[in-house]
Amino acid sequence: MSKKKVITSSVTESEKIGGTIIEVTNVKILMDISKRN
Repeated sequence: MSKKKVITSSVTESEKIGGTIIEVTNVKILMDISKRN
C-alpha cells in the first residue's frame, strides 16, 4: 500500500493529465467501435 502511494505522489501533474487524456480518448474509440458493430 505504501509503495503505491509513493509512486503515485512522485508522478508529475502533466503525466496525470496526459494519462487522463489518453484514457478518455481510448474510451471514445471503444465507444465508436461498439457503435459500428
